[in-house]
Amino acid sequence: MRMRFQLITLLTGVMLSATAAAQPFYIKDDFSAGDLSFNKNGFAWEGTRTANDPSSPTHIAPSVRNGKSGHGLHIFYRAGSNWSEKRFDIGSAHRELWIRYWIKVPDNFQHGSGSPHNNKFFAIWMDDYSSKGEGPTVFWNYWRSSEGANLTVSNSIGQRKVSGPNVERVPFIRVPQDRGRWMQMVFRVKASTNRSSNDGIIETYRRWEGENSFTKIQEVRDANMAVPPTGPNGWRRGYVMGYANASYARDTTWIIDEIEFSNSSLLDNNSPPMPPHPLH
Repeated sequence: MRMRFQLITLLTGVMLSATAAAQPFYIKDDFSAGDLSFNKNGFAWEGTRTANDPSSPTHIAPSVRNGKSGHGLHIFYRAGSNWSEKRFDIGSAHRELWIRYWIKVPDNFQHGSGSPHNNKFFAIWMDDYSSKGEGPTVFWNYWRSSEGANLTVSNSIGQRKVSGPNVERVPFIRVPQDRGRWMQMVFRVKASTNRSSNDGIIETYRRWEGENSFTKIQEVRDANMAVPPTGPNGWRRGYVMGYANASYARDTTWIIDEIEFSNSSLLDNNSPPMPPHPLH
């Protein structure tokens, strides 16, 4: 009788685990509140000001004309200043995570002339950032090029180590052709099976406004990116934009709108339905 009870308990636990693992996750902030107060299923924008110049805070545009479909998140770099970013915590960890958002190339975009010339574009991590984490971090950087800027991706393996080499260098922004254009980015990250396996996945997709489908522009399928032994069990935190090693010669503003997070593909032009119940 005891063995039967143990078997039922084990099967019930397996079924519950499978159900939890399959539970859909999706959140979206379109900044319709006009501020950074969005909080759903544990998601929150972190910090009140993340710029190294007190006079240039990250803020929400107060006017519909300054976003793509309403308000938008403005990431402002003062001329000669290096740092402006906004961090987030999605509230739960996922071994596979998709991120999608619209971003407008600054009207006056011109990559800075400083060295090194890699500027942060997006980053996602598990327990802590870069060499502070037992889990991995993935970074996207844009670099100066003869046409404007190239995009690369790199990752740390965790274990409190810095990131590896920048790979998948692709043309990203042309100057002056792409100034003022909106593009929709999709990032996919998937943890590797364990610390001894190189089967983690990093993918990047982009479509310009007016295009009907996404183009895959980067793909890594041999990354070592295992979850940290003490958790969390997947990707949870990150930032948009970030430190610009090559500072801008003029005040420069990136605008972000309709940012989405999901544990399933976001390559469809439509948004998936919201989960019926809050996730814990």
